Amino acid sequence: MAGAAAQGGPGFPVVNAFQPTYGGGPTDGVVFVFGEPEILVQPTTLNFKTPAGTTVSATVAISNVGVTNLVLNAIPAGPLSHTPSFSVVGGIPGGTVVTPGNRITLTINFSPTVPGTTFKDVLLIGSDDPDTSNVAVTLIGKS
Repeated sequence: MAGAAAQGGPGFPVVNAFQPTYGGGPTDGVVFVFGEPEILVQPTTLNFKTPAGTTVSATVAISNVGVTNLVLNAIPAGPLSHTPSFSVVGGIPGGTVVTPGNRITLTINFSPTVPGTTFKDVLLIGSDDPDTSNVAVTLIGKS
């Protein structure tokens, strides 16, 4: 009941009871946020097709669908170590914050040098999401 004090029982006194009230009372302007960040990466597979000697780009959206800030791990710019035909454009500095309801994008280039070849790699996007700390983006490229 709004504005009512809690009553202690015999031997259980209530010393400082919380007394919520509404419309001008002590809870005005107070927001209680319970929850956590939640990463959503779309798409989780990128399929590229371009002739050898050319470059094609695609983007990945990294969204925070949670209720608290999402902090991303670093994703360095440049070629991927396992498959240099894939490269990250610009990268993401470690500690980048995505606020709830917002997103950032990451661009991936595919620049094959050998014709008639299929390239595959996985890019991991890490964050402080307690349920999904790493999201894998599968990269497939055909020249």
